[in-house]
Amino acid sequence: MLNRRTFLPALAAVLLSACGGHAHHGADHSETTTAGMTVSNAAVMPPLPGRDVALGTFMLTNNSGADDVLLAASAPVSGRVELHNHIKEGDVMKMRRVDSLALAAGESIEFKRGGYHLMMFQSAIGDDVKSVPVTLTFENAGDVTVTAKIAGHDDDYGSHSGH
Repeated sequence: MLNRRTFLPALAAVLLSACGGHAHHGADHSETTTAGMTVSNAAVMPPLPGRDVALGTFMLTNNSGADDVLLAASAPVSGRVELHNHIKEGDVMKMRRVDSLALAAGESIEFKRGGYHLMMFQSAIGDDVKSVPVTLTFENAGDVTVTAKIAGHDDDYGSHSGH
């Protein structure tokens, strides 16, 4: 098991190697694997004009061989980041905060608009920003930081005006 002294240099190496990924029209196909957690296609939809809430999306896969729990997320461009999900109550879709999310060994969960996603409150993302670090905190894997591209409002991520 990695401790902070060995984890942080390993994380830096992974992040540096992940920067070699390239984006094309649509999703960014970069991928980061740390402590058995793979995060791919990470993107942040910046706040709409006059708002300060951004949306975080990515694919998360637990390759660690053991069950784990996603406890939290953070990003230096946001004052607060929460895990959210859309649920159907009767005929109405509602967005709800999720305190944690269990991820079984071998399981993948897509964080996307209309499902699980990150709500990034008090976000300040300048027009010149192309990517931001997002840190996911797991019960067993610890902190996993990925570089998320800033998606355009016309990208495949769609509008998040309902948030």
